[in-house]
Amino acid sequence: MNNFRLKLPVRKILRELDNTLLLTYLALMIIGFLAVLSSKGAIAEVGWFSIIAVIFKQLFFIGISLSGAVLSYIFFKRYLKHQSFLWLSSVLLVFSLILVLLIGREVNGAKSWILIGSMQLQPSEFVKVFLIWWFGVTFSATRQNQYALSSSLESLIQVKKDVWLERCLLYGPVALMVFLIKCQPDWGTNIVIFTLWFILQLVANRYRRGAKILIPLVFCLALFIICFVPLSFLKFLPRHMYSRFLAFREPFAHADAASFQMVRGFMAMSRGGWLGQGPGASLFKTGYLPEASTDFIMAILAEEWGFVGVIVILGLLLTLILRLYYLALKARTRTNKYILTGVASLFLIQSVINLGGLTAIIPLTGITLPFLSYGGSSLLAFSMAIGLAFASLDVESSYLRLGKNRPSKRYSRQRFNPSDHARESLAPSSEKESTP
Repeated sequence: MNNFRLKLPVRKILRELDNTLLLTYLALMIIGFLAVLSSKGAIAEVGWFSIIAVIFKQLFFIGISLSGAVLSYIFFKRYLKHQSFLWLSSVLLVFSLILVLLIGREVNGAKSWILIGSMQLQPSEFVKVFLIWWFGVTFSATRQNQYALSSSLESLIQVKKDVWLERCLLYGPVALMVFLIKCQPDWGTNIVIFTLWFILQLVANRYRRGAKILIPLVFCLALFIICFVPLSFLKFLPRHMYSRFLAFREPFAHADAASFQMVRGFMAMSRGGWLGQGPGASLFKTGYLPEASTDFIMAILAEEWGFVGVIVILGLLLTLILRLYYLALKARTRTNKYILTGVASLFLIQSVINLGGLTAIIPLTGITLPFLSYGGSSLLAFSMAIGLAFASLDVESSYLRLGKNRPSKRYSRQRFNPSDHARESLAPSSEKESTP
């Protein structure tokens, strides 16, 4: 036992991680913890015991999320391009989504949560991270070999190589997950998934010319329906969805009913002013704003920290997103490019939808604000996405022009073969396809 030592080069790993991503991620986690702690109620009204319970519960979520980020970094660094793990993950996610429909708990019209003791797990949050990993690897693999997915299954079953079968294997798992999420129904999550899917397809240059014209037309049609179609034509929608459209179109006309939360959110933000009421001094978190810690966490932050505080928080989010896009632009391999673009787009989409619903630019969807809103599943999923981004950067770091002239020594232990990555390089290949 004395001869056995587990050596974990923590300092070396931290030194080689991207400092901007790491610091902004940790800063947002700290701000999110303080925001959730404040939004859960005033000490005088809920009591010290309840506040201590909230502190320990959120610290537990943060600990699980940080562990998830580290474990996902270790896992993806080693198995990023292993398609067997991709297929296994897709099976586990489909099984969990089916389990949600059978024994899940319904909240606000959607059966999206599985009860695990006193905790709740939302599997649909992890579909977003899986989609980035799946398309990041498969789009790159099928670019080099159009039958890559069929070949990956040959060791299990005899598969006939066919173009249409390959497309079914490429899009089938994600389409099945989208259908199962629709059955919950969770339209907000599906909106994020479809938008992320569209962006990754666009970056991978997988759209034909007709589709590039058709998709913006579909988007404009959906925008027209949301903004201008009479509400009487939308009464076929489920009640909770119709009420959200009603609150979006006529927020002040239904301030005591459908748009109760939205109007209270406006009031909380206006009360904050330039510098806010001070940390913990929010009035609307004490019962005037029911979803203060989730959908409307930014309204509470605006009330307590003011306009200046909101600008700082949004600046941190924007720094994280732009840094990921910058690293994606500098990437030298397609897999790295697609994954980093997907992670950045996930944070951007979630932020735009959450803040758009808060300010009545779009209807409310129940989408959380990355790293700030209360919720263990979303915080864990976002942390796993950060771990995926770090792993992608680590595996491909020798092909990023960020001042590193050569890969670190640990690549020799991983049997790093530059020729494998050269075949995936973004340089023009012998194929007739144009690089994305």
